[in-house]
Amino acid sequence: MRYRSIIRFQIILIVFLGVQAVPCFSQTATKRLTQNPIELRGRVVDAEDKQPVPGATVMLKSTKQGTACDRDGHFSLLVSSEDSVIISAIGFTPLQQPARLIEGAPLIELTPDIMSLQEVVVTGYGSQKKKEVIGSISSVSAREIESTTSLSVDNAIAGKAAGVLVNSSSGVPGSATSITIRGLTSLSGDANNPLIVIDGVPVYGTGQDLNTTNFSESVTGVISVSGGTRVASSFDLQPEFERNPLANINPADIESIEILKDAYATAIYGSRGAAGVVLITTKKGSRGHTKLDFSYVTGVLQPVDTHDLLNSEQYNDIYNKYFRRDINTTPNTNWQDEVIREPVVSDVGLSISGGDKRGSYFVSGAYTSQPSYIINQGFERYSGRINLTYNSSEKISFGTNTVITYTDNQALNAQQVYYDAILKSPSLPVLDEEGEYYFDLDETNGLGLPNVNPVAVANKNINSLEDTRTVSTIYATVDFFDWLSAKSEVGIDLYNSRAYSRRAAAPGFLPNGEAIETTSQNRKLVINNTVTIDRLFKEFHYLSAVLGQSFETSNEQVTSISSDNFPNDNILSIGATNSADRLVRGAISREWALTSYFARVNYHYKNKYLGGITYRLDGSSRFAKNNRYVGFPAFSLGWRISEEKFMKNRSLINDLKLRSSLGFSGIQGSGFSSYYGFQGQYVFSNTQYGNLGVLEAQQPPNPDVEWQRTQSIDVGLDVSLWDSKLNFILDYYHKRVNNLLFSSSVPNYLGYSSQEQNLGDMKNEGIEVTINAEVSIGPVQWVSNFNLAANRNKILKLNQQGQFVGRTPTGGKYLKEGEAAGLFFLYQWEGVDPLTGNPLWLDGDGNLSDSPPENRWRVDDSLDRHRKVYGSNQPDFFGGFNNSFIYKALQLDMSFTYSYGNKMFNGSRATLLTYSTGDGSNLSTDILDYWKIAGHQTEIPALRNNSIRLPESATSNDATYDYTVSRESSRFLEDGSFVRLKTVQLSYNFPPALLSKMKNAVRNLKIYVRGTNLLTFTKYTGLDPEVSAFGSNALSGGIDELTMPQSRIMQVGINLGL
Repeated sequence: MRYRSIIRFQIILIVFLGVQAVPCFSQTATKRLTQNPIELRGRVVDAEDKQPVPGATVMLKSTKQGTACDRDGHFSLLVSSEDSVIISAIGFTPLQQPARLIEGAPLIELTPDIMSLQEVVVTGYGSQKKKEVIGSISSVSAREIESTTSLSVDNAIAGKAAGVLVNSSSGVPGSATSITIRGLTSLSGDANNPLIVIDGVPVYGTGQDLNTTNFSESVTGVISVSGGTRVASSFDLQPEFERNPLANINPADIESIEILKDAYATAIYGSRGAAGVVLITTKKGSRGHTKLDFSYVTGVLQPVDTHDLLNSEQYNDIYNKYFRRDINTTPNTNWQDEVIREPVVSDVGLSISGGDKRGSYFVSGAYTSQPSYIINQGFERYSGRINLTYNSSEKISFGTNTVITYTDNQALNAQQVYYDAILKSPSLPVLDEEGEYYFDLDETNGLGLPNVNPVAVANKNINSLEDTRTVSTIYATVDFFDWLSAKSEVGIDLYNSRAYSRRAAAPGFLPNGEAIETTSQNRKLVINNTVTIDRLFKEFHYLSAVLGQSFETSNEQVTSISSDNFPNDNILSIGATNSADRLVRGAISREWALTSYFARVNYHYKNKYLGGITYRLDGSSRFAKNNRYVGFPAFSLGWRISEEKFMKNRSLINDLKLRSSLGFSGIQGSGFSSYYGFQGQYVFSNTQYGNLGVLEAQQPPNPDVEWQRTQSIDVGLDVSLWDSKLNFILDYYHKRVNNLLFSSSVPNYLGYSSQEQNLGDMKNEGIEVTINAEVSIGPVQWVSNFNLAANRNKILKLNQQGQFVGRTPTGGKYLKEGEAAGLFFLYQWEGVDPLTGNPLWLDGDGNLSDSPPENRWRVDDSLDRHRKVYGSNQPDFFGGFNNSFIYKALQLDMSFTYSYGNKMFNGSRATLLTYSTGDGSNLSTDILDYWKIAGHQTEIPALRNNSIRLPESATSNDATYDYTVSRESSRFLEDGSFVRLKTVQLSYNFPPALLSKMKNAVRNLKIYVRGTNLLTFTKYTGLDPEVSAFGSNALSGGIDELTMPQSRIMQVGINLGL
């Protein structure tokens, strides 16, 4: 009920604001001029370069009636000769003169307001001029976002900010992205993602507090209809589809993005700032004529690469030799070609904005369609935004920022279809003789496989996720004095989801089909109240302060139900089945609350000695009463050396600032409650007792669990040279994480598998370098940004030595004191014996063996002593290189991302070199180089299996798995370093002289062509060095299990402004 009341209040206030705003936006109101009316004409220009000032406001002082200048600065206004005129524009000092003095003047000059033109940086509950910032903050502008192709904001910032590592998990549209700022700060992988704040509202994001996995479980049928066991594959241990919550935000609505990185910048967000904070500010209207902006872009996409697989002749030859069978079927089906297409992508957007002294408005709508390159899979997004401000007086203003988004992701099947198509035997057809989908139920392929067609899965099965999301803020601001103001805002993030999975009937396996439907409702309420002080004392002393209180609560309701025995495949509703066939699979109801008090005080003396203090007190319902409240202080000092007298005559240096900070931030944990066992730790499931559903305990409560705290030190240097044409930003940081929160293993006799505990300590230290340059070479202007970051991670303390994180058949990630987090812990591969063709491994005692280590050492209690650490998925250094070349109306934008030193486990290669009786899947063409005769130098062992000692009597039943393969070895661990041309765009901006011929109706016009992921330079033998089989979990990244690669996209587009 409280949410409904808030929504009703919000709607009423928005309508009220809209009604009040309409007359203030109108330029048609007239008042009778009683004294000597004259028509005043003129042209407003910049006093420095004499260029026109389009949109400048010309207003009568007495009546407040006015007009706005056109593109060339011209205006016309009926005035009284006795009246005064006020001329103003953003970035200029207002000019007030009697109308009679302006009449007949050829030009009216406005002087630029230097202070207002200084770049302003959003800092959390406020803003600062960039030169006064003493925290570590990176900014990404709207122009940089517009030049990229991305469904979501996170991909748009890849390579744009030093120390921010962005990796797409897969090529599935709308899938989650991993964002890591300054290294890993948690052992709960998804908690390494930063806090996302949109227009003041901390929103649901991956790793924060929304269950972003597809609760429909396997959406089962997708795996089942493909048949075949995947021997030693970690794919089945992956999480289900993990949505990207930021895919609900239209990037075209974004004005700027600030990324808070050091403790002083993030401490204002307290317990959620340890992994960094991303502040997103959306666009607003501005004074002047109404502006209409239209954009349209369309193109085609394809996977960046495909696998080289055996054709039917090669496939039959390999399996005939291995199983001693006679497989002669020869359809020669290329299943990759059957399921991969080149679909058309499109994006269309329209926005209207404007305003005057009474307020402003920005209204936008957009539609995005991005199909997957897998057949019958795709993603659609509809979004609408309205941002309003209304100044009821000179002292009081109101506003609202509201966006409603609907997304329909029909691509959840894409990964499984892709996986199955890669492994499908080329000796089987797509259609049978009657033109129906072919099902191999009679074991006609000679391998005994219960195959079902991947093309049928793509076309007949449904696996969708629909999200309806509203993020809204309503606020009121009161300016008591020119130096004192107060702001109160209420924000909501409403997230309704429906996951629906429908398996069509399959002959001999699932005759009547089945479906699973999961609905979830997520409600977040945020209330912020702040008081801001901004005052200059006695010319030299400047004080800026923010005092505030925040309350936040989140509630989640999830219900999942399944059914089978559908009348036919056209019936989709679960309600159409018999009640006896329906089953409640699970239900969750949980919530948490956070109350906070915070303060930030910045002091400047003569604009050269800078200091700041921030403190936030957080109280969270996730902890017991004795650990519920904790404070997060931070301190910062800065010295603008360029303002010293001894630097005044050095024209080379425009700005030179040394800054440092020390502070604390934290993490509450990824669950809803570590203390209350009944809250989020019990799930109502399909387990029954006496025909009644029961509550299943998920984790035991832990009343002693404490906050995870991060202590950070940052030292930075900002240098600006040659009239700010060349800028350097250097940072060194050291972060120590104490009381690491982790779901740690507990003894089985307790009845649980894990419990939230404080596991140990960890540190990160590193450097960041950013270089921005503007170079003019004749008529060509070159704007460049280069950024580099290097981070070193080390676990300092573990309560459980050698704890694995999510151990998989690939060896998992190993945690060990003195080592980096997320290590690959594998058996040592020594290649192929050229005399025998046998594989070779090295055990922990230094002995060579030709038997897979997991076979010989499985019963050894000290199994892990035969393994060896082989690096981490985290890079030694990474960054981006972004360039814009401008020649007259032409502009070329190029964006590169790079990573060096990260390891990548090529599970795809392991799978495609594995042959076994339970699978019979297709293989990589690399296997054709298998060992054949003594002396053959190769990396592929001889075709042998575990029946090698009885080769003449070997049968498919004896050969249960590939004798030569050990997935848990270094054989498949590769260098994942890469350089990628992320985006290239060539655009033509129609010059003003040409647009003026269109009767000044067109404000701007741009056409462009764009390419995304065109080139990748890497030693990695897989398809895409950026993907992760485990979604946004940064700790478990670096594993490729036939994961869909990203898309290569070619587009053309147009931007039109009226």
